[in-house]
Amino acid sequence: MTLNSQKPTYVVGHLNPDTDAICAAIGQAEYLRRAENVDAVPIRCGAVPSRVAWVLEQAGMETPALVTDVRTTAELICDKDHVSVGEDATFYSVYRAMQKSEVKSVPVVSASNEIRGILRFTDLMQLLMPDSLEGQQSVKTIHVSQQHIKETLKGRSVAADLSEDEEDLIMFVGASSKESVLESINAAKEEGLCDKQVVICGDREDIHLAAVTNSVRVLVVTGGYKVQDEVISEAKEKGVAIILSRFDTATTVQLVRCSRSVSNALGDEFLCVNADEAVSDMRKRLSAARQDLFPVVEKGTRKLVGVFRKSALVDPPSTTLVLVDHNEYAQAVRGVEEANVIEVIDHHRLGGDVMSREPIRFLNEPVVHPPLWLLGNLDI
Repeated sequence: MTLNSQKPTYVVGHLNPDTDAICAAIGQAEYLRRAENVDAVPIRCGAVPSRVAWVLEQAGMETPALVTDVRTTAELICDKDHVSVGEDATFYSVYRAMQKSEVKSVPVVSASNEIRGILRFTDLMQLLMPDSLEGQQSVKTIHVSQQHIKETLKGRSVAADLSEDEEDLIMFVGASSKESVLESINAAKEEGLCDKQVVICGDREDIHLAAVTNSVRVLVVTGGYKVQDEVISEAKEKGVAIILSRFDTATTVQLVRCSRSVSNALGDEFLCVNADEAVSDMRKRLSAARQDLFPVVEKGTRKLVGVFRKSALVDPPSTTLVLVDHNEYAQAVRGVEEANVIEVIDHHRLGGDVMSREPIRFLNEPVVHPPLWLLGNLDI
């Protein structure tokens, strides 16, 4: 088991702990808390023998938590208060979230918080660009849902219910002369494209009526204007959605483009790491990756725990340890070489391989037993 926090100072005995190791860890942690105001927590790095469990039970003391690896993990360096967005979020909402948080990439998650991808700002901008400049129709076509159009415009629906399904829609701006606009709508009808059109115009009642009569997919009325009851009645009969926008036509057109879902910009290839993966194990693998933001997920699932940037791998924080009842790395918890050992209290031979960044308290004294003649006179 790995650590889920590096804030406390952990007091730990040797592998295959005996009574000395467990009780020393408990006792020294208590001393540090009371005498030196240190946030100290006793842990163990092996199974508790039955005789030790009996001692703890008799003393009314809890068994220290099992921690088998104290290396810094992905979970310990990740930002858990990260900005994430849903896969059905729109360009506009994600763009605003990036601006507010001053980030250039965000994780995209499902409704159940499973990672779906990493969205960079450059990926996001592709949603505003047509896939091809060949032909006017490809430039005008957007993949979007009616509901997202309404939400982005902060508009109001007054006719048919809006669909939440994304579909290819062709934008048409009714800004030309009446004759030209009506001609274009009739041409679209002859081509069988009316049911794919989003007609966007201001206070032009004749265009409103022509659009719904010819069964366009969506009519967006701009400038805060209302539509006539006749138009609404016809739209309900024909199943045409009508959305009222308070913005002018030019702004509305841009916001309709911004209604596209960010799922359309996600790529399939991205790296994520398990929460319990050690930084020392993944550093080389990730440093060569072109990706800068890495999602951290629960092991065995795709649920997002947090994210970290590549710069977090340079000098990650280390676990603070106090070693008791041993002073050799060979007997210590896994990852001790990467930890910050600040104290050693022991009564065994010196192993000679304990390293520290700064001078530390090192207490190594033999246990002095009472002479045998004294034990013989004791009533025990």
